[in-house]
Amino acid sequence: MAIIILPNIVLWAIITETLETNNQLPIKISQTKEMNHIYIGYLMSYVIPFLSFSFTDLFDIAAILLLLTIVCFIYINSNLFYVNVMLSIFGYNLFKITDSEDNEYRLITKSKNFVRNQEIQISPVSDPSEKFYLELKS
Repeated sequence: MAIIILPNIVLWAIITETLETNNQLPIKISQTKEMNHIYIGYLMSYVIPFLSFSFTDLFDIAAILLLLTIVCFIYINSNLFYVNVMLSIFGYNLFKITDSEDNEYRLITKSKNFVRNQEIQISPVSDPSEKFYLELKS
């Protein structure tokens, strides 16, 4: 349970801190691409192995721990930390946004769609070089 609960508490703390920040970046949207489909891959990585999982077989337990370790390593090193099913459950969406200056951002937002030339306020959720941002409501 700690493996599930602790990372989500950390993620919500990061989001709450970001929403309260004064570090706002205004951007004008040029293009958007919805990225919610990534949640399916994320979820399937964890659900499918449990379909035939036996809690009594030591080999099955070792295999699932190895698989989860590898999946965890891949998600962290591919900057997919913010692809979290809990974000989707709480109404957040993922978008790839390109601004009017051709800068690309990964945006976590409660908005469902955007209009070309729409201006929004965003703030970095992590190191700005990783380009993960949260939309701030004005």
